[in-house]
Amino acid sequence: MSVSLKHFLLVYDRETDRLLEQREYQDATEAAEAYRAKEREFDGQPHMDIVLIGARDIETVWRLHSAYRDGAAARLRSPDVLEVLLEGFQV
Repeated sequence: MSVSLKHFLLVYDRETDRLLEQREYQDATEAAEAYRAKEREFDGQPHMDIVLIGARDIETVWRLHSAYRDGAAARLRSPDVLEVLLEGFQV
């Protein structure tokens, strides 16, 4: 049984730590065309991440690419997360 692969286009602004756009495509060609259009739209804006990810569902995308969710960078900078990460480096 084959699993249907969907294509998710994400537009993420690293300056504001916000996911600006999320679109789902069934057709790979249509997804690739949309990706190229977004790349052109945000050309010259290095703080913008335009990504196209193939996955079974959006939950899989978030599990594997959680950095593209709203507020992900802020959560990584939180004292609780830093404390947990640094615990592994204590001598």
